[in-house]
Amino acid sequence: MNASIKVGIVGDFSFMYNAHHATNHALEHSRKLFEANLDYYWIRTSEIADGSDDVFENFDGIIIAPGPYTNEFFMKLVIKKLAEKEIPVLGTGEPFKLYLEYLGNNMYSESVTDIISENQNKSNHFEKLYLNDPNGSLLKMYGSRPLVEYSSVRYSLNPEIQKFFVHNAINVLANEEDGNLIAFEDKAKPYFKFTMFCPQVLSSEAMPHPIITTFIEDILKSKLIPKVV
Repeated sequence: MNASIKVGIVGDFSFMYNAHHATNHALEHSRKLFEANLDYYWIRTSEIADGSDDVFENFDGIIIAPGPYTNEFFMKLVIKKLAEKEIPVLGTGEPFKLYLEYLGNNMYSESVTDIISENQNKSNHFEKLYLNDPNGSLLKMYGSRPLVEYSSVRYSLNPEIQKFFVHNAINVLANEEDGNLIAFEDKAKPYFKFTMFCPQVLSSEAMPHPIITTFIEDILKSKLIPKVV
């Protein structure tokens, strides 16, 4: 029997944003590679912020979509709630910054500042990023696919804090030539992955994006592991 997968997409969906449509399409592309019934649903940030129900309990995995968000405070609350979960999470674009800030505030110092810059891409247009693969992690996923992605945000991480994170909290998936972090997974929860770029915009029916397919694989693996009650 085929597995059944429910993916929640957290974000404030807008027909105006290509990355939001691309998120849906990328899941459609990946669905065809697996013997699984995959359904996905958008969850507005306000639905999570009210705290009346734990909506995440209804899903096998969560994608945190790129912004913009109607209320960034709500999204920070989303990050905090998800950090307590043990289901696969993929954040692309702005969630990359928000999760690093969450780690910094909880692991580095309660009063730490300047963990990561504000968005330096003032145009909000997609810019090409060339990915450096320091640990060979991406090659396992990408195969012969070019290590090129597109991002509508541009962040710079404080180098000293980046060293602290790499030692204590994250595994680097990709950085830029100057060493600036652009993709990582949580060291304690490697099924929590975050990218500065938006892999979904380069997904196609002929070539589903490997970061999206890896996310689906993480869900399938988690469903095979008995939950501890």
